[in-house]
Amino acid sequence: VHLNTFVTIGSGEKIVKTIVASEIRSDVYLAFISKFGQIKRMSLGQIDSSRHNRPVRCMRLLNSDEIAGIELLTGNSNILVLTSGGNCSLFNENEINPLGLKAGGIKSISGLGKQTISGLLTFDENEKRKILLVTDKGCIRVYSNEKVNLTARLAKPTSMYQCFKNDMHTLVGAIKVNP
Repeated sequence: VHLNTFVTIGSGEKIVKTIVASEIRSDVYLAFISKFGQIKRMSLGQIDSSRHNRPVRCMRLLNSDEIAGIELLTGNSNILVLTSGGNCSLFNENEINPLGLKAGGIKSISGLGKQTISGLLTFDENEKRKILLVTDKGCIRVYSNEKVNLTARLAKPTSMYQCFKNDMHTLVGAIKVNP
């Protein structure tokens, strides 16, 4: 079944992530993050599953902003926000109040400056996993989520890798891998 059977996607739009849900529950949350660092936590139950003919707008964005990541939250997940400059911040999802469908987000990380958000990953409370980091120059680094301390949402970010000023590496992607 083609996706356009359910909803029409505009020419300037793209699919960021798909999540399969057997039932729409209000105790399960979604986290949305934008390239400019706005984050939003929303109950899955707010999405009306009976509306198949029109897209649902889940987050209000600024003019040139776009969604950088979406993750499923369990109610006590730890959220890892990754920046293009190789910094990250790990905080608990309960630091973000759930917002309504049409609301924008709140600031996700301090010190973003000219960097953008490269990724969003979530971990269960005691989950120990490796993260595969990929830069724009083809470098790959395996990083442990245990190296990042759980802090407040707007605390000083942690640096995941160092690079020379004349040879900057931009983080373009990150995925969780088995330990």
